[in-house]
Amino acid sequence: MSKAAGWGTNVTFSVSGTDMSFSSDGIPNHEYLDAYLADGKGGKYVSGGVKSYSNNHTIPLTPTKLDSPQTTSNGTIGVSISGGVFFNPYEGDGSGTIAIDDQSYINGIPFIDPCNGHPLPDGTVYHYHGVPYCVSSAIDKDGEHSHIVGYLLDGYPIYGPQGDGGETPTDLDSSLGHFGMTPEFPEGVYHYHTLKTSPYVPNCFHGKETQGGRG
Repeated sequence: MSKAAGWGTNVTFSVSGTDMSFSSDGIPNHEYLDAYLADGKGGKYVSGGVKSYSNNHTIPLTPTKLDSPQTTSNGTIGVSISGGVFFNPYEGDGSGTIAIDDQSYINGIPFIDPCNGHPLPDGTVYHYHGVPYCVSSAIDKDGEHSHIVGYLLDGYPIYGPQGDGGETPTDLDSSLGHFGMTPEFPEGVYHYHTLKTSPYVPNCFHGKETQGGRG
């Protein structure tokens, strides 16, 4: 699977007043599978590939820090520069199962693809449950801090797994975030990281969430 991905040509960020608007057709800017496993009442079944949809979200330019982290719900928690979105770590069935830990296959068809993503059962809303490898592997360099891979809906940026010197950050808070310098914010900014180990992506917001489009 190709990992030549970065900023999607189908992605638009625009600014109006105090908000930033994100829009895409939901199709990630990297290769994806023609079929995935989907969860149904009778168990997992093979579903079709990725379909487009109107992927629109409004994100605050200036995040509002919460007094205590807010647990994420199911659905979109952030947007990616690839055109896809981020979900929290868990499967959507309420079981509390970490999605990436579900390595189910049927006839070679996986539940999670090599990019750590998959769509909803109807083929729309392609989303990541962990490090978006097909994005971060294309834009990050060994020994350097990861580059931005998107924004969570509270307005804080989210990065790949590499911190200062290319090492895994060791000072992340319960939201998988911390304050520090990044390639895009050399003066320092609070930001999230995706991780190669559980829980893989943030499961709570550091800032006040805004609601966007479908997801």
